[in-house]
Amino acid sequence: MTKTGIVIGVSGQIGLAVARRMLSDGWSVRGLHNGNTALPDDLAEVGVVVGDRNDDAALASLLSGGVDGVVDTIAFTSAHAQQLLRFADAIGALAVISSVAVYADADGHSIGNGGPRWPTAIKESQALVPATDETYGGGKVKLEEIVLQANRVGVSVLRPAAVCGPGSRHLREWWLIKRVLDDRRILPLKFRGLSRFHPSTTANIAALAVHCLAQPGSRVLNAADPDCPTVLEIADHVGRAMNHEWKVVALTDDQSTGPVGETPWTDPNPIVLDTSASLETGYEPAVTYADAMPPLVQAALLETAERDWRDVYPAFASYATTMFDYDAEDDFLRGLRVLPVD
Repeated sequence: MTKTGIVIGVSGQIGLAVARRMLSDGWSVRGLHNGNTALPDDLAEVGVVVGDRNDDAALASLLSGGVDGVVDTIAFTSAHAQQLLRFADAIGALAVISSVAVYADADGHSIGNGGPRWPTAIKESQALVPATDETYGGGKVKLEEIVLQANRVGVSVLRPAAVCGPGSRHLREWWLIKRVLDDRRILPLKFRGLSRFHPSTTANIAALAVHCLAQPGSRVLNAADPDCPTVLEIADHVGRAMNHEWKVVALTDDQSTGPVGETPWTDPNPIVLDTSASLETGYEPAVTYADAMPPLVQAALLETAERDWRDVYPAFASYATTMFDYDAEDDFLRGLRVLPVD
């Protein structure tokens, strides 16, 4: 009998990947869609309900008749958790996308708050930030607590890190892709290019989510790629995918105090997720980060063709204003004698 799967947020980068994975695994798929963009042609089989994620009527229409599995890619707060529980009787199994932002280090610091330090890969048992809807990470903690403690439906909470995939509004790899398109050959990288912020390719998040739906139960799992490259390695992967060679300038810690060499993965301390618990469930990653790069680059080139990249990746554009200041970068490199002084 064909299973019926629901994707809440089907038009987002994770939602697109989940829908594709469900279809490839033989599921019948329906999705909640905001209607702002058309789904790709390869998702023509997805039954779409256009509506607001916060609208109970839209969710009721989506879940009509009961479903085998739901993947909620856009739940952020306690209100979303309570909404899901109101429809628990119609849901066979549930997977909710959380975030690495829930984790706090030994001093209570978290991503975006105080420069956290995790000396080893982060396990699911790591301390969490305070549960509050007033912050992104705190809202995710509230979401997790409510759906898990209610014990109304088998819930898999998945915690990705640096999410990447086609359809992103925040494509970190664009920092490198745009530089190739702009024919930038010299690549300054802070902290010698050794920073690591664990990628979570959407194909792997999707594979784990659908795998968990097929094994109903309550669990919390990190959702990250089997490989965690350094910034230097990421630059190499993108360069290879675009037949581009970099001259890397590995900046020392003393040289890494300004905006030059800042990347979307840059941090003096590594952010790496321990994925052993996910693997112990029998989940098999769909792809390595390295192998995901060529199709991701091609997707980015198609997404930005004849469009302003800031319209395609608005979340990335909102903080990337200094990341493409080539004049300031060249002045800095002249000071290091990497470029000739005028």
